[in-house]
Formats: sequence, structure tokens, C-alpha cells
Amino acid sequence: RDAAALRADADALVAEWGAHGPSPSATGGDPREAASKVARFGAAADAQAARWADLAASEAQFGLPPSAHAGLATLRAELAGLAHLYALSAGVTDAVRAISPTPLPGAAAPLAGLADAVAGFAADARGLPRFLRDGGWAAYGEVRAAVDELGEVVPLAQALAHPAMRPRHWDELWGVLGGGEGVVVGGGGAGAVPPPPPSTSPLLVAAAVAGLASAAAAAATTAD
Repeated sequence: RDAAALRADADALVAEWGAHGPSPSATGGDPREAASKVARFGAAADAQAARWADLAASEAQFGLPPSAHAGLATLRAELAGLAHLYALSAGVTDAVRAISPTPLPGAAAPLAGLADAVAGFAADARGLPRFLRDGGWAAYGEVRAAVDELGEVVPLAQALAHPAMRPRHWDELWGVLGGGEGVVVGGGGAGAVPPPPPSTSPLLVAAAVAGLASAAAAAATTAD
């Protein structure tokens, strides 16, 4: 009777997760909102798992095989993986938001801290469960793409934030990259571009430079 009641509760929890849990195809959601939902279901699943453990211990006293619920075990593993995913996503989002208001000329120290954080993000991303990738979870693809992009942009932003950068260096940089046509950085357009104003995010500047470099490389390849 106890096993039947526990099984009914576990079946109900698994069904509720299937109906109200985050969809693998969902994109652009708030990781904290998703993490909160995962935490609520995780607490319920852990409480049920403890009851199953008590039942198994009682059964063992009578030499009976332990009862278990495969669906509950699978759910707990999925919830643990998603908690990891959403925590990483929230960390990446917070790191980018924290540095965005920082003036580029004074961003060397914050960018060094961000570079260390990005190394940690990359390690965390590599440790995400395979079911997130194999199961087509869109949030997994988003966070991996965000971490990869930071890994490329942050070193460039560090170079651009070097104290030795002067207006003439920006002029030379934009000249090498083909004048920066169509790209506005620091209020400038094509041709010589002044140093970005204090309101410009160092990551946005670095992304713009990376885009120009990519476009220049593509143009050179086409010309060849």
C-alpha cells in the first residue's frame, strides 16, 4: 500500500513536470525564472526520493527487494542538469551586465576579472550533462554560444582597453580594417574613429572590431 501511494505521487510529479516544466525548444527565457521552477520541482522530487529510501530500508529489514520509481530517478537527474544549466546562464548574464557600463579606457581590471570568470564558465559548460545537448535543449545551445563568444571577445576587449591605446591607434585600426564603413563606434562612422565614449560597453566595441576584422578578411578572400 505504501509503495502504491508513493508510486501515484511520483507519477503525478513526473506528469506535472512534463506539463509545466520548461520546454526544450524555449529560447530567450529568464534563466532565474526557469531556475526557480526547477528548484521547486527539485525540492518535491527530493522529498519523494527520501520517502522511497525509507520504504526501501523497511523492505530490506524483511528481506524484500527495494522498491523504486525509475521515472522519479530520471526526473531528478534532469532537474540537476537543468539547475546547472540555468545557474551558468544566469552567471554569464550577470557578468556581461556588470561590465557593460564600464568605460572602455578604465576597463582593464574589470576585464581581467571577466576573463577569469569566462574560463570558469567554459569549464562549467563542458561539464553540462549530455542529455541537454543530445535532447536539443535550446537554452544549452544559447549558453554555449554565449560562453564561446565571450571567449573570443573578452581578450580583444582587453587589448582595446590597454592604457597605451591612443586616438591615433584607433585611426590606424580602422584604416587597416577598411575604414569601418557602416559601423558606428563612439559616434564615428566611416574613416577615422575617435576613442569610444565612457558610455560605450567594452564588449560592444570589441564585438564591432571583431565584426570589422571578419568583414575585412572575407573581402580579402573574395578579392583573391
